[in-house]
Amino acid sequence: MIWWIALALAVTAAGGCSDATTELIRGRMVQVSAPEDAATRDARSAPPAPGSRLLCDGRACECDNGGDDDGDALVDGFDPECSGAYDDDESSFGTGAASPPLDTCRDCFWDANASADDDGCRYNAACLTGAMPTGPASAGCGGCNVTGRCVNECLELTPNGCDCFGCCEQKTSADEVVYVQFVEGCSTDDIDDELKCPRCEPRVECMNTCRTCELCGKRKRKDLPQECRGASMTTAPMNVCDDGQEVCAQNSPCGLDYYCLLGCCRAVIVE
Repeated sequence: MIWWIALALAVTAAGGCSDATTELIRGRMVQVSAPEDAATRDARSAPPAPGSRLLCDGRACECDNGGDDDGDALVDGFDPECSGAYDDDESSFGTGAASPPLDTCRDCFWDANASADDDGCRYNAACLTGAMPTGPASAGCGGCNVTGRCVNECLELTPNGCDCFGCCEQKTSADEVVYVQFVEGCSTDDIDDELKCPRCEPRVECMNTCRTCELCGKRKRKDLPQECRGASMTTAPMNVCDDGQEVCAQNSPCGLDYYCLLGCCRAVIVE
């Protein structure tokens, strides 16, 4: 069973130098010479060591392959559309896996499986839109209830500003806070489009609320309020992380087997 902790939003724009750049390759931050050398190309194309990463169709997942797969100059965990190391779609908030249709059971969105056996999460997808589930397929989902076991197991995997089932805080072009479903075809450029980015109602009891000094949605460090600057009001504002998580950024990456997402190092746990 493979678990991962993630979420789908950027911490900072990817930067670089004229003669070198820092990139994520298989969970490691490495200095890559420009132009890219043969060793780096081999690192990108070769499969990870057995047991070290979950593969997506026999290769490294797009959000953990060290490349800019959608051409937006943002790599892996620094790309807003990446929700973690096992996300195989860097171009949208989808994970590369098919989204369940309405009126079916939804598992914890943030783990690496579609089964409720490991966490007790059987949530009817219709509840994401505030609709009442109907039909025989809803019988095994427990309606719109969320079990205590699901909260205990899934909430610790859930990123800032999201609930356990992929309903996450975003901002429209008019700076309005909305909640959208993380689905294929919805990206940061499409937040205003309710057809591409369907709105949803987060489950409060299974919600990782975005605190004042946390990064979430389109909030970057430069958007944090003055109170996040600490004792020295002249320093740049700094984000905070949940207990046990280190703060990270493009120039201060996480160690091996950790993933920098929303400014925090989240463990990639393989069991």
